[in-house]
Amino acid sequence: MFITIILVSFFLPSLAAVAVIKVIDFKRRNFVNPLTRALRRPPGAQLGRELGSEQIELGFNVLELMWPAVIPILAYASIATQEAQLSTKWTMIVASFVLWAGLVSYSTYRLFRRVQRIRNLRLGYECELAVGQELDLLMLNGFRIFHDVPAEGFNIDHLVVGPTGVFAVETKGKSKVAVELGPNKKQFRVRYENDILRFPNHLDRTSVPQAIRQAQWASNWLSASTGSRTYVLPVLVLPGWFIENADKPKVPVIASGYIGGFFSKAVGGKIAPDHLQRIVYQVEQKVRDLPPGELVRPLPMK
Repeated sequence: MFITIILVSFFLPSLAAVAVIKVIDFKRRNFVNPLTRALRRPPGAQLGRELGSEQIELGFNVLELMWPAVIPILAYASIATQEAQLSTKWTMIVASFVLWAGLVSYSTYRLFRRVQRIRNLRLGYECELAVGQELDLLMLNGFRIFHDVPAEGFNIDHLVVGPTGVFAVETKGKSKVAVELGPNKKQFRVRYENDILRFPNHLDRTSVPQAIRQAQWASNWLSASTGSRTYVLPVLVLPGWFIENADKPKVPVIASGYIGGFFSKAVGGKIAPDHLQRIVYQVEQKVRDLPPGELVRPLPMK
């Protein structure tokens, strides 16, 4: 009886929470979303939904740390309610402690990794959102801006289509490390040399090749879907960083504050008006793929 009370006291709150969610879902079945057309993807749509999934899983990780507390309680209750030799009792106590310690260590590790991933996703999401908001201002100059363009196993953060060409923009959110340059003065710099980004505390050899691959994919896709050769220029944006170019860059790497000036002057190739319309149409179909309600629904965990 004592063991039953313990189990009920631990699991009843979880069952009550599930029951409340089910009741709310049942009541909402009588209401219909007034939106009937799929939505365009906003900046950071993929990362935002991944972040939502990870935050939900974080709650389960916290619960994982609470459940092992049942083990020593059940072991004590079992020992107290039955006659057993002293050696048998000590064996049960040690076994329950080892099991408890193992579960707590494993749950703590999973919680630590989850928190790290949430921090990285939040940084990436906020940087994509900030760059997307800066890019949206280019629409005043005749550009069309598309965000979170789905591709084959990856997403292109932003696709800029306008009078100066077509650009595949990759955003990288990197935490800053301060480099002292003088009394009470700090600067944050990244050196761009030979396709390598040299941050103060690490080297990034993957971002530039990634931007090139994504632009090449977009070029091949738009060329095939529009029926006209389409060149897509890769661009890498590092929000909040000061970039030093050691040589002529193969891929433009810019800070978010230089977005307006860069795309207004960049030369990605002249595009005929009818070709431009075909490009816009194809990309529009690509990014308008979120049914109403899907945008706020977390992605399923892998």
